[in-house]
Amino acid sequence: MSIFLKSFLTVSLLGSSFLPGTANDPGLIANANCEPANQRNITVRVEHKAGAPVDNLHAADLSLLEDKTSREILKLENRTNESVAVAVLIDTSASQELSLPQTKLAAQDFVELALHTNNDRAALISFAGEATAEETLTNNLADLHSAISRVRFVPPAGYAGGGIVVSRTPPRSNSQQMLASSTAIWDAVWTATDELLKGASGSRRAVVLFTDGEDTSSKKKLSEAIEHASRNDVAVFAIGVGNKEFGGPNHDVLGKLTEETGGRAFFPKKAPEQSEMLRQIDQELRSDYLLTYCASSADVQKKPFKLKIQFTNPQVREADRLFYKRYAF
Repeated sequence: MSIFLKSFLTVSLLGSSFLPGTANDPGLIANANCEPANQRNITVRVEHKAGAPVDNLHAADLSLLEDKTSREILKLENRTNESVAVAVLIDTSASQELSLPQTKLAAQDFVELALHTNNDRAALISFAGEATAEETLTNNLADLHSAISRVRFVPPAGYAGGGIVVSRTPPRSNSQQMLASSTAIWDAVWTATDELLKGASGSRRAVVLFTDGEDTSSKKKLSEAIEHASRNDVAVFAIGVGNKEFGGPNHDVLGKLTEETGGRAFFPKKAPEQSEMLRQIDQELRSDYLLTYCASSADVQKKPFKLKIQFTNPQVREADRLFYKRYAF
């Protein structure tokens, strides 16, 4: 799960997991006494008010409370040089019919941004009532561009435009009709998380979702998609796009999905704004820290708990006038 500590200096806890550490790691704080099973890893983003990342923090600059109890911070690593694995999700439901051409252009631009090195990879998933993996994780730009170009809005039988179906002839399968005319966003996020987990060990994992946030047919709940992504350190970023005739993007839902997984939602008013927003996503993926602390027990991941991070370095605290807004795990 995630905690956002928002202020003039922003700290975002972007997902977490229990991973064994090693007592001989030179990055660990001296005399750390913590069982490997209790070492919890959390991705942390620290930004100035203007959005620029803070890249010179050390473990000694921070303190951490778990359920109001002080816990030892063992390590703080900058993830700048870590490879990135990102799944691009494109909503192809009826509400996206008019915006889909621009979305595809934006997706083409983003995969070029995301693949900085040969170790960075991207995947493409399209979805309406069900998710389709158009391209699995790869660093081959040509394959990704080809996959994006193949993405289409497929109208259901009798579709007249604007979300209206007028056919009097029943489709061959009612389930086919439902899938073609529905939107399963939470299922797609779940599928993307699993896709990233299959081949992205050791990489910064993220989903970039193009949709209006109106889910009509997922088997999974929003809360389940959030928990699945968060528990597996997958940050979800969203570009809210959609036809105004359908109500436009759902700010509340996309805000919840992204904030609670450690990402962010963007709502461009004009198509050209998407380029700057995608550059910001790419920057945020590469400006995180990996914080390792000694949890109360390995069982803490099985129950709700709260974290609070404070800045103990007076120079950092005074320079940025920090205050906190806390969210529960």
